[in-house]
Amino acid sequence: MSSAELIINEHAGNAREKDALPGLIKTVATVFSPVHENHTQAAGDARTIAEQLVGQYADRLDELTIIVIGGDGTLHDVVNGLQQTGHPEVAIGYIPTGTGDDFARANHIPLKSQEAANALVHAVAKPIRIGQITSREYGQQ
Repeated sequence: MSSAELIINEHAGNAREKDALPGLIKTVATVFSPVHENHTQAAGDARTIAEQLVGQYADRLDELTIIVIGGDGTLHDVVNGLQQTGHPEVAIGYIPTGTGDDFARANHIPLKSQEAANALVHAVAKPIRIGQITSREYGQQ
């Protein structure tokens, strides 16, 4: 069983899933062991945590699996953090608990958080292309 680093934004989706977090973490722990919890406190924390995790696992990145529990913004921050470090290949699992959860919708990830956690049991990693857009009006996105 491999380990997992959870990046948790308990405030995502107006904190409506906060009470469900212990159950979600318990479900993840049936697939990964050990499970380490990393909680965000402010905007941008998920990106910083992802960057720090890459540093901690520098000599064994193939062992790093990040599970994001949060919304699209939290996931976005994690992906950007991995991009910034030059390691977008790090595996990411996603348990959506946000308001819109557009990424989950587009990628057929269950929208109910417990169902998404349960889906990790049989999940298979697949590459997803990401890009970066720059415009005069909005800058780099």
